[in-house]
Amino acid sequence: MRFDQVSWFDDLLVVMRRSLMGDGEILKRQVKNGIARLWKESNTETYMITRAERVDGVNVLVVCCYEGKNVTAAVINIIAMAKGMGCQAIRYHTKHRGLKRLVADKYGFECIEKRKTESVYLLNLRA
Repeated sequence: MRFDQVSWFDDLLVVMRRSLMGDGEILKRQVKNGIARLWKESNTETYMITRAERVDGVNVLVVCCYEGKNVTAAVINIIAMAKGMGCQAIRYHTKHRGLKRLVADKYGFECIEKRKTESVYLLNLRA
């Protein structure tokens, strides 16, 4: 599984509607302005939007949303991507209730926040 950076396209708001959680226009602006990046998995219609942040002196790769297949396989690539960018942590936003079972427990993500529409997970890469 390999992710390639791609440009925003008009139908993306429809393609990622479940995972965008009402943040589509905000993330669209961030991608178009270079604040966030849009990625497409090379062999499927799987997309994710990420951005890099610095929080309390720590470089964090934020996975804003992920739409598609094989999230468990993608996590390995996301971890490698974060390390390659010099990030010390990954923060993952999701409304997928099964993510804890599929990803968090398997890779060591800790749920740091639960909201009405989403959960936020953190993986410390420095450990």
